[in-house]
Amino acid sequence: IAKHFAALPARASDEKIDPDLARKGAELAPGLQCGSCHKPDLTGQQHQPRLARQRLDYLVYALKGFRDGTRSGPDPLMVNAILGRSDAEIEALAHFAVSR
Repeated sequence: IAKHFAALPARASDEKIDPDLARKGAELAPGLQCGSCHKPDLTGQQHQPRLARQRLDYLVYALKGFRDGTRSGPDPLMVNAILGRSDAEIEALAHFAVSR
């Protein structure tokens, strides 16, 4: 079942993407090396999930959970990458990822 759903094309949600926040996120992402694990286009690979076209509200929730220690992840690199990021930076990163 997972292979079936993984093979479906990603569709953008109907959430409003802020282009200014997306630009700020695009500036932050290379320094956090998001593309090294999630691929440069953020489509994910192997056990690294797709971030591109993910739901904005979910992505903000998940990133804050990694940062705040309320959500565990299989890869400590993710937690380390997001530690210390402000809510504004997380919002920007989420808008960038969702806009891909």
